[in-house]
Amino acid sequence: DHTRVLPGRHLSASRHMYVYTTLAFEDGSGLFGYHSVDAHGHLIDGYCFSVYLDADGNGRLLEDSTLSHLRLDSDGIAKSWQVACTAPELSLLVNVTARDGSILRCWGTPEAPQTRKEFSIIPLVLDGSVHISAGGRSKTLKARGLAEYFNADLWPADKAALQGAAAQGRPPE
Repeated sequence: DHTRVLPGRHLSASRHMYVYTTLAFEDGSGLFGYHSVDAHGHLIDGYCFSVYLDADGNGRLLEDSTLSHLRLDSDGIAKSWQVACTAPELSLLVNVTARDGSILRCWGTPEAPQTRKEFSIIPLVLDGSVHISAGGRSKTLKARGLAEYFNADLWPADKAALQGAAAQGRPPE
């Protein structure tokens, strides 16, 4: 989906589901990360990680990052989840809830998806909390952020558009 990426053969599995989460904590620190699984529910190497930025802007890669307690709403879109991240002498436990939202269609053809259930790749506005333990100290902070949720069972909703794009030798939009 990024034009700077050149298509080619690779060993990576296709993502069946992912949650990309960015959070800002009330002390000026923050976290961003991916959690991705393939069609069999297996974690995809290189797409399950988090990066913690402390209040001074120092970053730390947290390769041991696990998403759990994923709850979906009635449209099949992520409603809440938990992320646990650990590294030597640092751990974060983040609880996230997506605000209720709607979709307002302002572009595309009349046949374009009109509801959240039909068009699942929308930004999710997040509220939450994080418990940070580092260097023998711990604190709990409020969190706010954005996430993107993708589920291949929901996307693309318009199978004809996918087939038309493939027939023209281009990726679906």
